[in-house]
Amino acid sequence: MESARPVKATERMQEAYGLGERLDMDYAPRKIALPQGEGSRREAVEIKRHHLDTNRHVNNGQYVRLAMEYLEEGRFVRQMRAEYKKQALLGERLYPVVYRGDGVTAVSLEQADGKPYCVVEFMQDERQGGDVCDSVR
Repeated sequence: MESARPVKATERMQEAYGLGERLDMDYAPRKIALPQGEGSRREAVEIKRHHLDTNRHVNNGQYVRLAMEYLEEGRFVRQMRAEYKKQALLGERLYPVVYRGDGVTAVSLEQADGKPYCVVEFMQDERQGGDVCDSVR
């Protein structure tokens, strides 16, 4: 725990969790491909204490919350996935870059040099009646 780096789970830990059968479903690639074209750079967000988890890194859910600010109004989120690349710490700035494609909004939360901390992808559809994306905020 002193190094603040992950450690390999022991064999005993691995046995306790076990793996179930693979679900019959479409599996997305591990890496998120950003939609083609130039992304739209947005105002930087400074990491505050309320963004942090008990390890003093940005909580994974906070990356998603930040990315949700850039969803298109009037559309329903049918799927979301995130690719976490680097831990952000207190006082650092995230520079959102928003990409839009065919039914996809992807938000790359980047360092000043353009390297991503996290990429969040939202698959969106037109909603027929009922609540829209801001109902999940």
